[in-house]
Amino acid sequence: MASGTSLLSAIWAIISLLLMCPLASTSTSSVLIGRTCNANPPSSTQIAAGLRPFLSEHAVVVLPGDKEEWVRLTARSSGPKISPGYLAIVEVAAEEDVQNVIHYANLKGLPFLAVSTGHAWAPAMNDLQNGIQISMRKLQSVEVDHSGNTATVGGGATQNTTLKALAKVGKRTVHGLCECTSVIGPALGGGHSMLQGQYGFSADNIVSARLILANSTAITVSPTSHPELFWGLRGAGHNFGIITSFQTKVYNVPSGPNGLWTLTILTFSPSTLERFFQTWNDLETTYPDPKGLLVLDAMFNRNPLVDSTNDPMITLIIAHEGSNPIADDYISAFQALNPTFSTQESSIAWELIHDKMGLGDPPVCQLNWNLYGVTSPSLHEWNVTNMRENWDFYENFTKEHGFLRGSFYLLESYGRGKAMDLGMLEVNAVAREERETHILPALMMIWEGGEKVEQEVAGKVADMARALMKEGVVGAPHHTYVNYAKGDGSESLEEMYGRDAQRLSRLRALKRKWDPENRFGFNAPLIY
Repeated sequence: MASGTSLLSAIWAIISLLLMCPLASTSTSSVLIGRTCNANPPSSTQIAAGLRPFLSEHAVVVLPGDKEEWVRLTARSSGPKISPGYLAIVEVAAEEDVQNVIHYANLKGLPFLAVSTGHAWAPAMNDLQNGIQISMRKLQSVEVDHSGNTATVGGGATQNTTLKALAKVGKRTVHGLCECTSVIGPALGGGHSMLQGQYGFSADNIVSARLILANSTAITVSPTSHPELFWGLRGAGHNFGIITSFQTKVYNVPSGPNGLWTLTILTFSPSTLERFFQTWNDLETTYPDPKGLLVLDAMFNRNPLVDSTNDPMITLIIAHEGSNPIADDYISAFQALNPTFSTQESSIAWELIHDKMGLGDPPVCQLNWNLYGVTSPSLHEWNVTNMRENWDFYENFTKEHGFLRGSFYLLESYGRGKAMDLGMLEVNAVAREERETHILPALMMIWEGGEKVEQEVAGKVADMARALMKEGVVGAPHHTYVNYAKGDGSESLEEMYGRDAQRLSRLRALKRKWDPENRFGFNAPLIY
């Protein structure tokens, strides 16, 4: 291993001399970051020529002239509103590819961004121009380890790939709901899940990770290897590097009826809104759901498949595993509100429940729809009066601005139980506030096209929506789930990462140590 590292350093030293650039050491003590070797960035073809000799056999460099592949790899759910500017894209196929791309980018003073599926919406990503995309899409491996208690997952593996691979051997892990996103991306900020009430957040289940640092060094991060960084990685991990693979806990899928899910979908007219949210509050007060077997997702949306008039409606999705008397009481209570539409399907296998919920379909997994989450601070309970105000606002702006009619309010309440275990605060960096507030409201804005006028209108609507939702938070200081935050200064670090001064100080110290030049700074960085 030492000889390989020495050889790599020697090769890069020669390249540095040829490029007349300062030498970048591969040790953690000397980091060359953000230094521009030339007044002008290299061309796309120069980047390709400089990188290709050092990439693995199956890695691919894609340039703007490769139109079909370029379009595929630059498409984002949040595009074209969020459109980082790349000179080249490298589809990495091995850990060493990530190291070599970062090393080259550092030598040439180029920004870089790791992308798995392109579903983040942080506006700061637009600040990346003349950079390199590190496409993680080829790193899709999922393998259960010999113990049967953990699995090693590739840094680009999607939720759907991971779920299906584990289900084939009777296993499952904690991951997000959307089938098209990566597993590791959401997990680094905590990671809400349909299983969080049983097993904790996604971050709680990470056992170790292979991390590529800003100076291109690869390290293992675990409870015994860089333990302080491991603490910060699980909750604020996007600040510190690129994960090429990670170990996560896996669990047996319950056998028989205990492992089958029931899905109930109800829709309501706006006249029931106050009773709807009061019922929700009352149920969550009565049933704290300690086992975390119940998931509620609601929306304000327009759905012509249910209502031919395409008028806005309230949609509620209730999903629960196995026989669950609490879920039965929830369903009965909402049925008593006389829904305008009702359907239920039972005996759904774990590997199919996300499909049945439409979590791999548009608008969740649609590309180039300008998907933009306008987030509210998380809540302990619904402010019924404020939700009526949000409804009126939604109805009005989707009527006035026809291009925004596909937008919807997303109103989430996942299982509590294990996710609310405050004993985990010393184990990782997921904020106390994230464990104590389980309701996540957000306006999901979607529209097609890149017209400047429409983007300006959408921006004004987003600002008004954000202000209105914040008015509904009573009592506690604001906390916003970091994965849903704008992450551009609109929220304070305390609002995203927690208000415990000692914990925030630890995170800032980690950022200064492991990414002092903020190379990983395009999504809620720990610097302001």
